Amino acid sequence: MTTDSNSPARETTTRRITLANGLRVLLRPHPGRATLGVGVHYGVGFRTEPPGRAGFAHLFEHLMFHRGEDAETTSHVGEIERAGGTADGSTHQDHTEYHQHVPPEALDLVLRLEADRMRGPRITETVLRGQVDVVKEEIRLRVLNRPYGGFPWPLLPAVLYRTFPNAHDGYGCFEDLEKVTPQDASDFFDAYYTPGNAVLTLAGRFDPGQAADLVHRHFGDLPPRDAVPAGPLDEPPPEAAIRAHHEARIPAAPAVAIGYRAPDPGRHLERYLAHVVLQDLLTRGPVARLRRRLDDQGAWVHALDSGCGFFGPLDARHPDTLLLTAVHEPAVEADRVIDALDAELLDLADRGPSDAELARAITVRAAGVHRDHDPVAAQARAVGRLEILFGDGTLLDRLPKSFGEVSAEQVAAAAESLRRAPRAVLTHGPTRQGSPRPSRRHDVPLWREPVDRRLPGGLRVVAVPDRSAPLVELRLHLPNEIAGPADAARAELLCRTVLGGAGGPVAQAAETAFGDSGGALRARREREWIVFSGHARSDHLTTLLRVLAEAVADPDGDRYGRVAAERGRVAALAEAGQTMPGRVGQALLYERFFGERALLLAPPRPADLRTVTTDDVLRYHRSVIRPQSATLVMVGDLPPGRMVAAAETALAGWAPSPRPATAPPDGRPPAEPGIEIAAGRTGAEQSHIALLAAGVGLTDPGGPAGRLADLLVGGRPSAPLATAVRERRGLAYHVSTAVDVVLGRPIVQIQAATATATTAETLHAIRELLERAVAEPPAAGEIAEARRYAVGELYRACDSQASLATWLSHMLRCGHDTTRLERLPASLADTPADDVIRMIGELFRPERFTGVVECDPEALAGPPAGLRSSWPARRPDPEAGE
Repeated sequence: MTTDSNSPARETTTRRITLANGLRVLLRPHPGRATLGVGVHYGVGFRTEPPGRAGFAHLFEHLMFHRGEDAETTSHVGEIERAGGTADGSTHQDHTEYHQHVPPEALDLVLRLEADRMRGPRITETVLRGQVDVVKEEIRLRVLNRPYGGFPWPLLPAVLYRTFPNAHDGYGCFEDLEKVTPQDASDFFDAYYTPGNAVLTLAGRFDPGQAADLVHRHFGDLPPRDAVPAGPLDEPPPEAAIRAHHEARIPAAPAVAIGYRAPDPGRHLERYLAHVVLQDLLTRGPVARLRRRLDDQGAWVHALDSGCGFFGPLDARHPDTLLLTAVHEPAVEADRVIDALDAELLDLADRGPSDAELARAITVRAAGVHRDHDPVAAQARAVGRLEILFGDGTLLDRLPKSFGEVSAEQVAAAAESLRRAPRAVLTHGPTRQGSPRPSRRHDVPLWREPVDRRLPGGLRVVAVPDRSAPLVELRLHLPNEIAGPADAARAELLCRTVLGGAGGPVAQAAETAFGDSGGALRARREREWIVFSGHARSDHLTTLLRVLAEAVADPDGDRYGRVAAERGRVAALAEAGQTMPGRVGQALLYERFFGERALLLAPPRPADLRTVTTDDVLRYHRSVIRPQSATLVMVGDLPPGRMVAAAETALAGWAPSPRPATAPPDGRPPAEPGIEIAAGRTGAEQSHIALLAAGVGLTDPGGPAGRLADLLVGGRPSAPLATAVRERRGLAYHVSTAVDVVLGRPIVQIQAATATATTAETLHAIRELLERAVAEPPAAGEIAEARRYAVGELYRACDSQASLATWLSHMLRCGHDTTRLERLPASLADTPADDVIRMIGELFRPERFTGVVECDPEALAGPPAGLRSSWPARRPDPEAGE
């Protein structure tokens, strides 16, 4: 089958350069964009590291962000943030990537920094030990201290594979990490970080000729060096099925992961893509084959997913893995999931997919390629990855067409190959018994020609044209008007079933309606809001709006016919969520700060979810899904007036209704700040610190100064808070500040996760940093750097259709006006330094904060009372406006 799923296409020109030292360079200019993505990929990953060095490639990625002893002045991230951009890195099986998203004028700076990184690290014992501690905290945060930590990666490879490169834990173990020396790091760099083992990719707003000159200037003098050849990775497949069990460290619903060897994408791309489409048919979407079969059998699964590659398709060389994961009810044996999978594979192998379902799967996958790589930073990363792994970065441009050429026969062959292939099964659960800095301000608008209109029924529609991809993104948000705990459960079930839930006639009708549009629509509860998010090809906007209109306007019992089937599944997920680190502490913090209104933020209780009926959800829908309280945001490849007109036609039947008679809860905040202890899970590896204080809205008077104050204290990775707590002392993997609007109130929040034994030390370090920030105002140069970062942050948020729609919807929910939002770059750039300094003093005095520490009190280094007394009490300050 060949479809037109990739049309209308966008022509992208890629210029390829190879320097004398072997460095490959790919240039993808997009003159209409406002930002620039830069990626550097090295052909080394955690499958390169030898036995005894588990986790070294990941640790080395951290080390490559440091160029000396002083973490504040030599941080790569800090340089980029001062230029108005972001920088990060990640380690994968066969490659390591470093990527930046910056204003165009920062190109020279980025290239200089990346060339400096390629010249060689300057890693001291102090920097090394600090980053070892940071990586250990990352492992605690992502693996040891959360439900399903390490499942399915890195646990499943140890079952499916036998050789060390393929089977070991790429995160690493503490013992191996502690043994690393600066000389080990130097040797690793010499072996693998060579120009000939690297790819440099640029995508976005730049002049190709100027960029080529800068590349030659910065990278041309690097001497060529031979990289150590990659060792063999291929190994014989298992001779028979392999099964293993992993005991859950933290109680949660049981889960099963099933792993197969995927075809070699470098030699048999068409077979690989057929396997990608096959896993989409099995698990993608609410009416996917495997989901329907399990539901029909009463084998309730809470979460179902599959994919080619542990980190996504085309992310590793051969051997790669096709995996399927399911979180299921304790009463459902893992073998029932496996049997259902085998039945679907047999059916697909015998009969193949229908033309309609194959066309739908191909269209959705192809549209996803467009959507996922619309941001220029994502393009740079994907093109560089495909080039370093398969020698063909432009494969990205051909993927939509290649997916469109996948045939039913190829999918059937893929299903047959999985049926016959030995696989690995991993169950998870309880043990079974038995530089130069650019200064030019952006002159590119955040968006062009927006239309902001109130329709006759009261619905506000904001439409923004954006021709970067042949799609339209849609976001509809409404206030989640909760009067009691039962309403939280009704709101959650509404979001889960308003579009039909997992299967059923309503979901099937929606899938059929989207057909060849490549579209999707989902609903979810986001704090105090209900949000519908969707996208479709721009020539199918009317279909997307029609499905939305059917969901919101005049519902009936048929629409919510899946409530009884879904409530048990959602309740089980809610129970699992109760064990997530920080959940107990965050709930107590909201209660202390917002009083009774914290009810609007609380997740639904499992017991309430299990008693919700179809009539409950139907009544709740009619009381809260009202056009006069809703805002629809559309961003896409159409004139804004045409988008608004389409919305007005499609939603004409959505009639206004009176607001619920029940008054919202009282919002009086507590009288006094201070620190409280929330008893978390016994034996928890980490404590979670959360602090909250009143803030200032971004577009309110003083708002731009407040945002800059946040960036100067802790609102970015290179800010003093992260430098002091993470980089210098290794106390936490994640520590940051943030400004936001919650329940209509601007807030400042500080969060950190640290080992339980260092809780008091971390809390003291945060207090010490805040006191120093207030007492020692930042220099003019630091404030200028924060301005550049803040302006760059805005353009990154508006870089793609999806990110712009999400950001704009969020800003409107926070009460910000579109006109003021358009002026934000200028407002941030022109904010006087004195206003910023004053706002640091107003917002970040420690005694303003209400705080909660969630921990295992028995594992603290000292008595819990010591934590409470370590935080200062409030001092009277009539100017603070609290």
